[in-house]
Amino acid sequence: MLWSTNEIRALSQGRDPDNKVDHNKCGSSPAPDRIREIVHTVCLHETDVINSRSQGFLALLSGDTGEIKSEVCEQINKKVAEWREEGKAAIQPVERGVVRGTDVIANYCLPSDLVDRLIGIATKPYTSDEIGKILSLRADEEGVRMEAGAITLLKMIVAETSMRYGMQMIAVSNVLRERRKKQMVTKDEISAAYKMFYDTKRSEIYLTKNSDKFLM
Repeated sequence: MLWSTNEIRALSQGRDPDNKVDHNKCGSSPAPDRIREIVHTVCLHETDVINSRSQGFLALLSGDTGEIKSEVCEQINKKVAEWREEGKAAIQPVERGVVRGTDVIANYCLPSDLVDRLIGIATKPYTSDEIGKILSLRADEEGVRMEAGAITLLKMIVAETSMRYGMQMIAVSNVLRERRKKQMVTKDEISAAYKMFYDTKRSEIYLTKNSDKFLM
């Protein structure tokens, strides 16, 4: 018990048996005016985890993130943008190449002793012969018979566009072959399919030239 004389005493341990409570005045303990501010730095993924689980902030400690719906990510992105405009939150860029938990900058964000134990596979663009073999295997898997000239033209298209686009041209050119009642796919079918379906680069150029005709 806190007395008005700022001395702490216990009535049950008093030495004077005649001591009475009426002779003293009890006062309430003053409330401390201490406010502790805690700042926790989180990434956008951790913010998504907090809002996608019923545990809230404790979900970060459990490690059970699970699947995060796209609607939750969109709501978090909008809320973070509002906090940034209001000055309630600040977005800090992550330093690339820094090993987690340290200040060491290393390749692939991994310690050097761990990188030495991994197998590095060097990649390089496909050669013309490799592209031809890949397209031939794809055509065999789809059951499409192609002339040598058609494969040569398709290799040139792949070199300018992408391998995925070239593989898609095989199925389209085969449909044109069936309509024209031919036994094998020729250059004509490849050229017609190339004119019908645009790749990414040609699509960008077309949209840029005709941007005034579309609702942007």
